[in-house]
Amino acid sequence: MAHVVRCFEDPTSPMSRARSRRWRIIETIETELMLAISTASRKRVDNLTKKRQKATTRTPKEQLDLVNRALVLLREGKPARFLQRKPEEERAFGMLDC
Repeated sequence: MAHVVRCFEDPTSPMSRARSRRWRIIETIETELMLAISTASRKRVDNLTKKRQKATTRTPKEQLDLVNRALVLLREGKPARFLQRKPEEERAFGMLDC
């Protein structure tokens, strides 16, 4: 997911008159995304916990660990994209649909 904030250089544009407003818009979008991801991640924890009990592979356990680690970051006000991952966790991370 990506968000884009247009930066106008045209002096007649309302957005070019308020450069500091751009940063507030970016911060607002970032906060809203973190809240949405946090909500989705909590739901995902419930689903992965159920799958983990039935699973014969390690994937649900790995995904559950990644989601829980991402939630820690989100609670600290940091984006989940800052989650440190090992190369072997990339497959499980890519399978997350939250």
